[in-house]
Amino acid sequence: MKSSEPLKWTAIEAPYEEKADAKAELEAAFAHARKNGKLILLNLGGNWCPDARALAGMLEIPQLRVWLDDNYEHVKINIGDYDRNMDIPARFGFEELEGVPALLAIKTDGTLINEKDCYQFRNARERDPQEVLDYLIEWREKVKK
Repeated sequence: MKSSEPLKWTAIEAPYEEKADAKAELEAAFAHARKNGKLILLNLGGNWCPDARALAGMLEIPQLRVWLDDNYEHVKINIGDYDRNMDIPARFGFEELEGVPALLAIKTDGTLINEKDCYQFRNARERDPQEVLDYLIEWREKVKK
C-alpha cells in the first residue's frame, strides 16, 4: 500500500457506539475469526479522545479497510470515561488502561499478542496511516510464523 502520496483520512466524530453490546460484539468477532482464520483487533477508546477518533478515521481509509477486513475481526469498544466495558480489557489481563486508544491483537484462543505495545497509537493524530497498517501487518505476520 505504500505510495508517494499520503492517504487522506478524517477523524470520526463518534466512532464508539454508546449503546453497543460490547460483549456480544466481541463474542461474534471470536466466532467469525475462528471460522475465517483471522485475528481479533479490539480498538478500545472513547468518543471524547481525539486520538481515538483519529485512529478510527484511519482504520476507515478504503485501502486500509480492505486489508484489515481480510486479516482481522475489528471490534470498537467504547470504554466511556474508563467506566464502561472495563471487564473486556480485564479479560485480557489489564487491571486498568494506561490510556486510549489501545489496540489489542488477540488470537482466537484468547491469547493477547501485543500487550507490550498496545498503546502505540495514543498519539494517532501525529501519526501516518501507513504506520497503522505496518503495525497491523507486523502482528499478523508474527502469528503466521
